[in-house]
Amino acid sequence: LAYSESGDSAKALSDLELVLRTNIQSMKGVYYVMGMIYHKDGRTDDAISAFEKVKTIDPEFVDINEVLEELYKRKQ
Repeated sequence: LAYSESGDSAKALSDLELVLRTNIQSMKGVYYVMGMIYHKDGRTDDAISAFEKVKTIDPEFVDINEVLEELYKRKQ
C-alpha cells in the first residue's frame, strides 16, 4: 500500500503479483489489496476482477459482496 499511496501503483501491483506467485496462502488478501489499488486508480474492471477472485477463494471475506455490489453499480 505504501507504493500505491506514494503514487507508484505499478510497483505496488508488481510486488503483489510476486507475492501471489510465491505465497498461495496470502492470495485472498493480495487480491483484495490489488482491488483496492485498482479502484483507487479508477480501473473499475480490474478492481472487479480482483475482488471476484477474493470472493471465489473466500465467499465470506470481509465485506466482499458489498464492495462488488458498489463497483457493479458504478459501471452502469
